[in-house]
Amino acid sequence: MVIAVVWFATPTLHRWWNNAQRTPEQIAKVEQSVYYHGCNDARAAGVAPIHRGEPGYRPEMDGDNDGVACEPYY
Repeated sequence: MVIAVVWFATPTLHRWWNNAQRTPEQIAKVEQSVYYHGCNDARAAGVAPIHRGEPGYRPEMDGDNDGVACEPYY
């Protein structure tokens, strides 16, 4: 059970740690390094969901402003 929690939490902690070490200007530069017209393009490229601080993230694509753009919908 503990291994499963660590396995799933590691990517989130890694993103948080990387973003904590970057300045807001550096984060903006990374996010703007790739541009997707919309979530359909991001999904077609296989990169969705896109988290804040990752290439291609834009607040316009994050409808609920939780830091995750192009979340899966069910």
